Amino acid sequence: MARGKRGLKLGKTGCLFWLLILIVIVIVVLYRSKGSFKDTFRSLKVFGEKAAEVTQKQTEKIVEPPKTDIVNEPETPPEPAGSIKKPAEKEPAAATPPEEKKETGEDVKKPPGAQTIRTKSIEATVYFVKIDEGDGSAEPFGVKRTVQYKDSPITKTLEILLEGVTPGEKNAGVISFIPGGTKLISAGIKNGHLTIDFSESLEENYQGRAAILLELSQILLTCFSFDAVDKVTILINGARKEYITGEGVPLEAFYSRRDVSRLVSGG
Repeated sequence: MARGKRGLKLGKTGCLFWLLILIVIVIVVLYRSKGSFKDTFRSLKVFGEKAAEVTQKQTEKIVEPPKTDIVNEPETPPEPAGSIKKPAEKEPAAATPPEEKKETGEDVKKPPGAQTIRTKSIEATVYFVKIDEGDGSAEPFGVKRTVQYKDSPITKTLEILLEGVTPGEKNAGVISFIPGGTKLISAGIKNGHLTIDFSESLEENYQGRAAILLELSQILLTCFSFDAVDKVTILINGARKEYITGEGVPLEAFYSRRDVSRLVSGG
């Protein structure tokens, strides 16, 4: 072992010796070419700097690791023996927005709670006046009408009464003493008491007392044809009047069924 260390020292000393000889030779050559020690040492300095620069570049090329584009992915830890590999979970598919429905007249739905009012119909008796061709007497005359209504059959029946007779009925001698243009403003019943409000045209009957009594009879008989009606109050333009037209025919606060016969008889 000691012999090996000694050989190593002798090897290093020999290298230094020959390196020193090489430097002396270089100095002598440079001195002869430059002609002075100052220029010789300057050349040696430049030579040493270039040699050091070349050595540094070679060292950087050796030391610098080669560039690579490979990205090291984290290693997946090994699965324990006997474990069952779970299938990869699929990501939930994006929800597809519902298709917009075009609104048409047929597709529009009614709001919840909305009720469709059905039209009903009844056979009602509407009273006019029939003139006797023989003696010219007049008396109330009932005709059948098909009444179609949604809310109140009484209201609709009174409106049909105000429309008057048909051409066929007129040819048969049936007329109405209710003045044309008379309108029904309102009609309401409570506990069998019917209150009806007419326009002012109701008073435009100028054919005498008997004609006014027949006019009132038409209205009252049509109202009392409904079993639900026990009393009738007639208003004109929202007000109760004591007399109707200029003939001085009294207008009662209300009428009962028994009052109708009195009106018909001219009482």
